[in-house]
Order: sequence, then structure tokens, then C-alpha cells
Amino acid sequence: MRRPSLAFTQTSSRLLLLAVLLATLALWVLDPIVLSKLRLAQFDQFQRWQPTQAAPSAVRVVDVDEASLAAYGQWPWPRTRLVELVQRLQGAGIAAIAFDVLLAEPDRTAPKAMARLWQSAPANTLLQTMPDPDEALTQALRGAPVVLGSSLSNSASMAAGHAPALPFRVVNAGTPPPWMPDFGSAVWPLSNLAAQAGGVGAMNFAADADGVLRRVPLMFRLNGQWVPSLSAETLRVAQGARNYVVRSNEAGVEEVRIGAIAVPTTAQGEIWLDFGQHMPDLLVPAAQVLSGQLTDGQLKGHLVVIGSTAAGLMDVRSSPLGHLMPGVQAHAMALSQMLSGQYLLRPAWARGAEGLALLLGALVAGWVALRVPVRRSATLAIVLVVALLAAAWWAFMR
Repeated sequence: MRRPSLAFTQTSSRLLLLAVLLATLALWVLDPIVLSKLRLAQFDQFQRWQPTQAAPSAVRVVDVDEASLAAYGQWPWPRTRLVELVQRLQGAGIAAIAFDVLLAEPDRTAPKAMARLWQSAPANTLLQTMPDPDEALTQALRGAPVVLGSSLSNSASMAAGHAPALPFRVVNAGTPPPWMPDFGSAVWPLSNLAAQAGGVGAMNFAADADGVLRRVPLMFRLNGQWVPSLSAETLRVAQGARNYVVRSNEAGVEEVRIGAIAVPTTAQGEIWLDFGQHMPDLLVPAAQVLSGQLTDGQLKGHLVVIGSTAAGLMDVRSSPLGHLMPGVQAHAMALSQMLSGQYLLRPAWARGAEGLALLLGALVAGWVALRVPVRRSATLAIVLVVALLAAAWWAFMR
């Protein structure tokens, strides 16, 4: 049997090395879901290994929990109850209140709604003369630092109301990226409520391909215009600011300035959540607020998000730590990070550096495989993989 020549063997090896390089480059460019999930899983593990030592946070969630529902009745609560909640929080000296609740429909317990339901003429006459709870909430919002939630969508079936006169201005510092997702419709709070509120922010989130929530958007595009998220709008209202400044270019968003606070973002205008932060005093039961059980100064100067952890009410999200969490907690975590100035950042050059490291690694591994015995090449390959993992860990730490 005739053996292949040395020149033929070397040529085949080089072609094989070239094929490996091209396959590596294709993986980096296409970034398939499997590879993306592996990268995110590594990132999640880093957060478990190295939790952040966070400073005390001035953010709280007023939780409509099971005990609050047992004390004050089923959800949705009458708007008069929300009036009482807003007034109690204002009396506690809060800096801003955000409703992680969509108030897009009139109060179903309002006297006029009951009048349409009942058939008794005397009762209907009396009900028509009673105060409107939505009007009472409108009055309570006037001059108060309250942010109401909205919901953005691309669904043609979603009933969208008319956009209110929004109380903020977004200044573009650069060219908005043309590839950024653009929502086509929105569900807004009731017009009379939105007109008196201090702000309106979108409650939307964007989960990764594995369904895990790792980032919170600060800005969205709605019919070609920038609109803020609930977290961003709460921070603006707390500062008494008017403007947003969005720094962007063709590659994406670089920074969102909210009042006096500049927040570095991903290309999509998001911030990575640091799930390693421990926030033991985050939740304050709504019943504690309504019953006047707050201690003096407990919420003074705080940013408060009203939401729910009760079964059947909360917006359930999967966290990188492997458990479910209420969506309102993500808003609170984003606010806490922006106030502290502690961020998990993935620089714009990170993807290019990963591609370069991938190509150099493939070249080194191929060169070693062609010139070094099998045992040594296997050892060097293991060393190379460990070095790359160590570099990734160092980058996360820094």
C-alpha cells in the first residue's frame, strides 16, 4: 500500500486548519442560540461566585402581598385606596412613586359603573351623585411625584389609547441606530390620570433566548420616537428633571443621561442587572403603609415602586440565579444600581475582542497540533482553555 507523501499530508493539515478557522469565524459571526446560551450561563455563574457588596439602597417596593390583600380586599383595589396609598407615601417624604400597574381602565367599583350594573332607579339616582374615585385619584396625583406605567406592543390586537402629552423631553446626541426595535402601539393610563401624573414610563422587559431576565431597558423606540422605561422615568421624576439625553450612533446606544445621572448602557439602551446584590429591606407591605405603621423617616427620600408579589398578581420572571422573581423587583434593582453608580458593563469592543481571541486561540491550537506530539498538544490545549476562562473571570471582576 502506497503511503501519502509528506507534502500531501502537510497540505491536508493546513486545509484542515483553515477549515477550523473558517468554522470558528462563522460561529462568531452567526452567534447561534446554543453559543449565546453558553455565554450567558457562564455570566450567570460568575454572578453566583462573586456577589457585589452593595451599599444601602434608597429604593423600596411597596408590596401588595397576600397579607395586604387579606387586610384590604382583593385586587384591583378601588382608586380611593390608591389615593390613600399615595397620600400616605407623600406624608412619609418619598422622592418618587412608580406604579408597576397599568391603570388603563376606569375603576370598576365607581358609583357610575355600579349604576349601569344595577336596575333600581332610586339607587341609580343616588349613585350618579356620588364622587368619582378616578377623579379623586386625579386630584391626588396633581403635583405629586408619581409615575404611571404604560405598555408598548407590536400586536395589532392590543387596544391602544391616545398618547397623552408626555411630561419629558428626549434630546438625541447622535444618530439613533436604524436597527433598533420600534414598537408600533402603546396602552396608556387613563388620560385624566396621565395628565396629572409626574411621569409615564413603559413597563416592558426584554428576556434573553433562554427566557431569563438579565437586563432592564432604559429607553424604547415608539413610532420612531424615544420613550423611557418605568425605571428611567422614576429616576427623572425623583430628581425633578425635565430632559433625557440619549448618546447613540450607528452601532447603538452608548449612554442615557437622566437629569444629572449618566448611565452607560448596552447598544439596545439597557443596563445589566447585578443579581449578586442583596437587598434585604426591599419589600414593604402595602398594609403597613395604609395602616400608618411606618416608622419616622423609614421611607424619607426613597424611590418607591408599587407592585405585587402575591400569587396570581405578580409579573413572574426567571432570574439568572435559577429562581422566579416578581417583575417589580427588576425595576427596583435597576433604580438601585443607577443611584449607586455600580454597573455591570459589557464594553462595545468586547465582541471584537472575543472574536480576536477566538481566532488567535484557533491558530495557536492548530499550530500546536501540527508541530507538537499529541500528549503535549492536549496539555497545551487545556492550558489555553483555562487561560481564556481566567481572562473572562478577570474581566468580570474588573
